[in-house]
Amino acid sequence: MKGATVTKDTVKQDLERAAELQRSTLRAVVALSKVSGSGNSLKFDKFVAEVRMSSQWASEFKDLQGV
Repeated sequence: MKGATVTKDTVKQDLERAAELQRSTLRAVVALSKVSGSGNSLKFDKFVAEVRMSSQWASEFKDLQGV
């Protein structure tokens, strides 16, 4: 869920593409968190908890989750 690496050659299209990849990843994480039972994968559960607590992704995660 890291942001795009900005260099002197970075263009707006690259930043938009990176942002869309992050949103797609978040949608996949939300879908997987709904499907997988709690405790099946401790690493995934930890990742989901970190995303939920992230200042950048918490509100969008809740919106996608429907909470």
